[in-house]
Parts: sequence; C-alpha cells; structure tokens
Amino acid sequence: MGVSATTAEASSGREHIRAGVEVLDFDPLMDDGLPLTIARGWNDPVPLQTQYIGDVATASAGIVTHRLVHTSVIRSYPEKPNGFRLTNANYQGCFVETPPDYCKALIDYGAVLNTVFDRRSGSACDALRQGRVDEVWLWGGPWFGYLEWQLVSPQTLCPAVRNPFVVMGFSYERGEPEMLHDLGHRAEGLIQAGIGFGIWDRFDGQ
Repeated sequence: MGVSATTAEASSGREHIRAGVEVLDFDPLMDDGLPLTIARGWNDPVPLQTQYIGDVATASAGIVTHRLVHTSVIRSYPEKPNGFRLTNANYQGCFVETPPDYCKALIDYGAVLNTVFDRRSGSACDALRQGRVDEVWLWGGPWFGYLEWQLVSPQTLCPAVRNPFVVMGFSYERGEPEMLHDLGHRAEGLIQAGIGFGIWDRFDGQ
C-alpha cells in the first residue's frame, strides 16, 4: 500500500494511503451459457466496488483511497489444493445441509495468485512484483474457498514480491455491507498483531 505525505499533511498528522488493486473475478459459465452471477441473480461486483471505495474514502476522511488497476473476469472456478476445481455439477452438491469436504476447502492461494489469466497483464504476483498494485481482491460465490482477508508475507506465495500484501475475499452473493465487514476484520486482525491482544481487548468493546 503506497503511502505519501506532503509537509503540510505531515505537520497536521495526516497522510494519504493510496492502494492499487488487482481484481480477480471468478464468475464461471453455467451449462446454459450464463455467468453464475446472472444465473443465480447475484450481484454485479462493479457497483459494489464503487460503493465500497467511496465509503472507505469517506470514512477515512479521504486518507485511504483505492484505485482499480486491472480486472480479470474468469469464466471458471478457482483452483483448490491438489489441482482440484469445482464443476457446475459438483458445485450444486455444496448447497445441501451437509456439504462434501471439497466444498469446505480453501483455494490454493499460491496457484491463483501465480496464474496468468490475462496474457497482457500477467499474474497477480507479476502485478505486485512490478509495483503496479498493492493488494488483490477476489470475487466469487459461496463455497469458492476464500478467506475474508489474508496478509501474505514477503517472498512466500509470490516468491519475487518483497513486501507484505493483503488478499481480500468478496462474495457477489452478498452486498457492500459484508465487504465493509470483511475490512473491519482485517483492521482488527492487523491492530491485534501490531499492539497485542491485551491492549486491544481494553478498547474493542467486547
């Protein structure tokens, strides 16, 4: 996340956090040729992103701004461990009272971040390594296997990326309030990691 501050802003204690974002929107085609979001009547990520970016900027008094650098719309399911991918048929099996284990599995974050979905722009790891973006947003449906947020350590999932970065996991089945909820958990997690649970628990209202 890029941080810059002018002399005047520094003297007033203000700084600007400008985050460039790589978006990977997994919206697979159903058997009738319609994208999952259309077939299920779920939300279009584009207006949700616009609202989210505006609300974060407003809530932070303009200190935090996001810029969508590149979006890949991917007409397939994201890869899970051991190369497993959902299909339209077995995805339907996730919507039962006791879903199979493959539904509960998280995605293979390393595989997803290193896959080239757009030959012109490369992978999400390429965008991070080249400094074009600061974080990654994932879109998908229920059971796709996303965490709300994940802080990735340097030179781990993206071996050539030397700075930590965050991957957000958003669901187009849900709305913008859930996006902000995810961001709240991200803030809580990073604050707890930075100052410890003892101090945090004195002020988190729980």
